[in-house]
Amino acid sequence: MNTAIAEAGALVLLSMAFVLDVRFMIIPNRLTVPSFAAGCVFQALAGGWQGFIYAVFGAVVGFFVLLLLYGLKAVGAGDVKLFAALGAWVGPSDVWRYAVYAVLIAGAYGIVLLTLDSPLVRRRIALNMTLPAAWIVVDEETGKPSGRLRFPFMLAVMPGAAAVWYF
Repeated sequence: MNTAIAEAGALVLLSMAFVLDVRFMIIPNRLTVPSFAAGCVFQALAGGWQGFIYAVFGAVVGFFVLLLLYGLKAVGAGDVKLFAALGAWVGPSDVWRYAVYAVLIAGAYGIVLLTLDSPLVRRRIALNMTLPAAWIVVDEETGKPSGRLRFPFMLAVMPGAAAVWYF
């Protein structure tokens, strides 16, 4: 199997997901479904039936690892499907590594957001800069900001992917 092409496919997928997640806080099915299919086709062409099974197993690992986080309401459904598509491209062991690094980086971001949520820091932020509006959770019933902050998971996935590629 040609890992350079698989990593290039993963990079294209993650780059597109990054732009969509940061701008709109959504990773659409029209990105994840064709990416999953392309990963499976690539792996099948590169490795025959073994390659196809490798892609499907990678997708299953990526899906279920993120499904656990989805159950905890830590990520959205688009992130789950994204990791399934990513697993089809890079296989089970690499998608596991992507997820581990992304979760560690997301934890660090979470600590930063908790620090930013203190009243003193909030006043300083209000004077100097504002957080992107999409990162403020809005109450669905009232339509007003709930006071909670969230960030696109892709802000953790891309540095996690860079760590996987580096190490």
